[in-house]
Amino acid sequence: MLWFHVSFLVPYYIVFSSRMLLLDEIDPVFQTRKCTIDERFDLQPEEQPYADGLGQEIEATFSGYAQMPREIGDVIIPDLQHDARQPGEATICDCLIEANWMPPRATVT
Repeated sequence: MLWFHVSFLVPYYIVFSSRMLLLDEIDPVFQTRKCTIDERFDLQPEEQPYADGLGQEIEATFSGYAQMPREIGDVIIPDLQHDARQPGEATICDCLIEANWMPPRATVT
């Protein structure tokens, strides 16, 4: 699924891909398979046309907004305490765009 967030503090937005990965472990409480969330800011070629369309709609709705450049959004803010990240992992993107609902980034092997 493609998701987007628009910042109300600065004129930027982000578009990213998110998917749920089922694990082979069973949750002992719910008796269902455990899962993790994989977020990607580097989109697949087949996702890009849809992301471009979302970007056009966002820019038409929010005059003056642009997609946040990766070199800005990925800057880590040292020693910042953020609900969705460990100390030393929070980025400018995490701080400008509400990310409390976002789980820690998953690593896919």
